[in-house]
Amino acid sequence: MLSIIGIVVIIVATIQVYKTANSTGRNAVLWAILTLCVGFGIQWVIPLLIGIVLGLIWVASGTDPAELQSKITGPALIIGIGCLVASFVALWIIMKTVSRVPEQPVVTRPPPPPNFS
Repeated sequence: MLSIIGIVVIIVATIQVYKTANSTGRNAVLWAILTLCVGFGIQWVIPLLIGIVLGLIWVASGTDPAELQSKITGPALIIGIGCLVASFVALWIIMKTVSRVPEQPVVTRPPPPPNFS
């Protein structure tokens, strides 16, 4: 259930970042791709890699592969929830960064008129 909520948040955040980046004059496509990659990377790729590493460590230390699934359930839940929260924080930071309007250069005075003599 949490993974479905995470996917929905990633999609909604990507659409919102695209619209916001487009309205603030930024490259909307690149910001949307960045949002999508960060969201799925933190929510899916990092927990998968951590789970594989934990599994390999436990099998190398002598844990029976048949009982590995029952042993990894608790840490996998904690890792999944932690990465879900980290993904939400990263998406929030991206949305906050994109929503800032870029500063316009300040012109102090016009250039002097040309001299034709």
